[in-house]
Amino acid sequence: MDNHLYAMHRILVSILLAAAAASPFAQTPTAELAKPPANARHFVIQSTGGKHGDSWNWVAPDGTRMARESMNLRGQIFELDSSGTSGSDGMPSAIVIRGITPQGDAAETFTVSSGTAGWKSPIDAGTARYSTPAFYVSQGRTD
Repeated sequence: MDNHLYAMHRILVSILLAAAAASPFAQTPTAELAKPPANARHFVIQSTGGKHGDSWNWVAPDGTRMARESMNLRGQIFELDSSGTSGSDGMPSAIVIRGITPQGDAAETFTVSSGTAGWKSPIDAGTARYSTPAFYVSQGRTD
């Protein structure tokens, strides 16, 4: 995976972890989250205290970029997956994040269709005209 896509994946995961709050989405049970294939790139999440979890990323047969994270940080459980596709301009055209965080449902979506970008997360939702490459990043709760 090239550095740009890896950095984008890491940013999306960070945003997801920061944006944990109550959500109107139907929470996806852990058993229904994406299962990494045997050839997925695997990372171990660890600190000096030991292993906290695992992160995988791969490209599905249809070209969709996929990721799956499972982490237990001092008893706080994070079980997440994400999928994303790129548009003809190289920017994300669809991103779906599912799973749970200690604060509840982690569901987020982003789409670009017919010149309109739309997004929905536990803390934000909206649309904007999309005619040139642009990117939206939400900021999570800080309380």
